[in-house]
Amino acid sequence: LSLHDALPISDFLSKLFERNESTCFTSTPYGTEISLNPAPDSLWFSINALSGPRADANVASYRNFLLELDTVPLEQQVALVTSRVPVTAITFSGNKSYHFIISLQEPLPDEATYRRVWRGLFEAVPEADKSTKNPSRLSRLPGVVRPDTGLLQDLVYLGSRISLAELPKAKPYHATSRES
Repeated sequence: LSLHDALPISDFLSKLFERNESTCFTSTPYGTEISLNPAPDSLWFSINALSGPRADANVASYRNFLLELDTVPLEQQVALVTSRVPVTAITFSGNKSYHFIISLQEPLPDEATYRRVWRGLFEAVPEADKSTKNPSRLSRLPGVVRPDTGLLQDLVYLGSRISLAELPKAKPYHATSRES
C-alpha cells in the first residue's frame, strides 16, 4: 500500500459508483438531496448509491463501507486498518482521521447482509467508530478544503474494488430461545 497525493476525484467516484448512480453530495452533514456529481461547495458524500433522499431506506446499491478511527492517533491509523482489512480508498478528513472506504466488486443483496458484513469489519477493526455502520453514511469528499481547519480533504490512496471473499467474516450470531 503506497500513499499518493492529488489523485483525481473522478477516479475516486468511478471506483465507488457505477455510471449513472446518484448519491448525496452535500455542504452540510444534514444534506439529503441526491445528484450524479458533487456541487462546487460539496464537503461530504453518502457512501452508497441512493434512489431518493439520503436515508438507509433509499440505498440503491449496498457496495461501500466506511471505517473511521477518531480515537487512534492519526499517524497510526493507516497501518492499523490496512493490516487488518483491504481498502479501496483512503481520504484524509482534514482534521483528526482518515476515512477508509471498502468498495465491493459486487453489491450485496440487501441491508441485512450489508450489516452482517459491516459487523465482520468492525470485529476486525474494533477501534472503528460504530456510527459508520449505516449504508447511507456520509464521508468526507476528497479534493476540497475543509472550512473549519483550512486543510485539504485529500485522497491519499486509491486501489481496487474488493471481493467479498477478501473481507473478514462476522462471528456467527446465535439466538437465545427468547430471541428465536
